Amino acid sequence: RSHSISVLRDLSKRTGATIEPVYVLSDGVLSLSVPKTELVRNFKPASERALSSLAKQCKISNLAPSKVIVSAPSSRGSAADALDRYAQSKNADLILVNSHGRHGIKRVVMGSFAETLTLHAKTPVLISGPKTKHISRLDHILFPTDFSQESRKVFEQVLVLAEKLEARI
Repeated sequence: RSHSISVLRDLSKRTGATIEPVYVLSDGVLSLSVPKTELVRNFKPASERALSSLAKQCKISNLAPSKVIVSAPSSRGSAADALDRYAQSKNADLILVNSHGRHGIKRVVMGSFAETLTLHAKTPVLISGPKTKHISRLDHILFPTDFSQESRKVFEQVLVLAEKLEARI
C-alpha cells in the first residue's frame, strides 16, 4: 500500500492530478450474501470511516473526498465494472489498484480483482503488487507492446503522461 501512495504523491505533485480514494464495498469481498440495503446500512459507514482515515494518512495535496461504491449482489466482475463505471463518470485518467499477489489455491478461491479490472476496464489501470519497490519519482516508463492498433492508442496516452512527468519511455 505504501508503494502505491508514493506513486500517487509523485503523480499528483508532477501532473497536478487530483487523487480520489475509492473503495468498492461488495458482498463478494466480504464473503457474505447480503442484500445491498444491508451492506449500505451495516458496512458502508465503517468503510467510509476507514477510507477517510487512510486518506488522511497519505498526505497527498490534491486529494478529493473519498468515495465508497456499493456493489451487490457481487462478483469480481461486477465489482470491477462498478469501479470502472465510476472512473468513467468522473473522467478519471487512470485507476491505480493494489494486488495482493495471491497464488496457488488462494488465487483460485479468492481470485484477482486487479486482474479482472485490468481485463475489463475501459479506464487505464496501473497495478502495484506486494513486491513493488518503493519509488520516490516516476521517471522511466516501460511500455511493452504487441504492435496492435489498441497498443498504439495506449502508447499515445503514455507519451502524454511521460511528457507531463518528464519521464523516459
